[in-house]
Amino acid sequence: VKALMAEMPGQIGLDSAQFISCLDSEEAKDIVRQQSDVGTALNIPGTPTIYANGRRLNYGQILAVLREAHKNADKVLPVNRP
Repeated sequence: VKALMAEMPGQIGLDSAQFISCLDSEEAKDIVRQQSDVGTALNIPGTPTIYANGRRLNYGQILAVLREAHKNADKVLPVNRP
């Protein structure tokens, strides 16, 4: 995985050595740990986790629920149209 991660920055114009240095830093690891702890405390099973109208969506229902939410968006949040 690390070899793949080392290739990616160069493909988008970033310095690969600097990217890997950041990736390996204790500061970055601490941030990831903190975010993971928050997710665990909120019972978030992993990423991506998507919520719509306050409801966590399971992977199989994401598209259908998002379509329905979009269809009904004006009912929930009125849109000012010219």
